[in-house]
Amino acid sequence: MAWITEFLQAQIAPPGTPEEERQLISDAVQVACESEESQQWMEDTGNIIEYGSMEETEERLTGTVDTIESEVDAAIGGFDEFLRIVEEES
Repeated sequence: MAWITEFLQAQIAPPGTPEEERQLISDAVQVACESEESQQWMEDTGNIIEYGSMEETEERLTGTVDTIESEVDAAIGGFDEFLRIVEEES
């Protein structure tokens, strides 16, 4: 899903995933983001790792697909045209 999030990497669960399971994933991501290894990697590379809650991530991503679709429509005529171009160049 990196094409949707651009510089935001997020774990996205299918609709209907129980809250308990989503929270378990969120907690695991938080532990990974805040681990000593991650903090050292940030220091070594200058890259940023920040944990965001499910609510923060939802707020940042709401409307993103619609925005991207609109931008693709404006740039090349839509996703169908994008797929045609990709297939033509493959």
